Amino acid sequence: MAGGAINESIIVDFAKHFTHIGPINGLSGTAQPGVFYRDFERETLKKHVLMPSYPASRDMCQIGGITANNSGGEKSLEYGKVENFVTELKVVLPTAKSIQLSRSIKTASSQD
Repeated sequence: MAGGAINESIIVDFAKHFTHIGPINGLSGTAQPGVFYRDFERETLKKHVLMPSYPASRDMCQIGGITANNSGGEKSLEYGKVENFVTELKVVLPTAKSIQLSRSIKTASSQD
């Protein structure tokens, strides 16, 4: 299933090699793009946290895909889409150069 590929597109399948779930602590977690959301959710729930903007296809979607598509789901009206939860991406460009993209996220306590 490739939700974003509706025309001439290249689909990159990260499911075989990019499946590491990194540390999950406090309100942050790290995962590679091939991690299935269902597996990431299982690990986050062990720490009593959740990335709530999961789509209906959460049992078969991957972190990279939901991030690339800025996915939303049944909790998006209350919590927002994926863009509300991603603070940092490591991206590999077509030139093979990798870059780090970062931003801060406002929390309920930091909003005016």
